[in-house]
Amino acid sequence: MTRFEKLEYLRENCSENFIKTCLVREMVIWMGEEDFSKFFSKLCSEWMIENPEDTEDEMNEFTVENDEMVFSA
Repeated sequence: MTRFEKLEYLRENCSENFIKTCLVREMVIWMGEEDFSKFFSKLCSEWMIENPEDTEDEMNEFTVENDEMVFSA
């Protein structure tokens, strides 16, 4: 069985409550920190979810130094 078939099996054989409240939590607990971080970043990027770990906005901010606006690098 592929992972998609296994997921479909769970959807067909588990309660809606389990799918909504337990499945995602169990998957996150099972994944390692690095794997979940990669998944989280990809998910946020693809679904246009603001990523709290994304520092791109910080790189594009302007700061004021000595009454002059300076591009922050």
